Amino acid sequence: MYTMPTLHNPLGWVLNTGQRQALADLARQHDLLIIEDAAYARLVSRPPPPVISYAPERTVYVTGFSKKYRHRTARGGGDFSAALSPGD
Repeated sequence: MYTMPTLHNPLGWVLNTGQRQALADLARQHDLLIIEDAAYARLVSRPPPPVISYAPERTVYVTGFSKKYRHRTARGGGDFSAALSPGD
């Protein structure tokens, strides 16, 4: 299942810790893989722990460096991203 739990685009939602735990429980119950998109997570001053901390064996954590370094990539530097997956 795909989720953007911290500063969802375009709604701006930030899931609380109970909601994040519920996602992890749901993934375990139904044998699902979670894809956690954290592209905007660094823009929140005190974000809750990422979903990957509740279900590390079921979560692929994806972040986009182009969001963190927009001023550099806007000048033609390119877009970069990273992913952390179960077993990494």
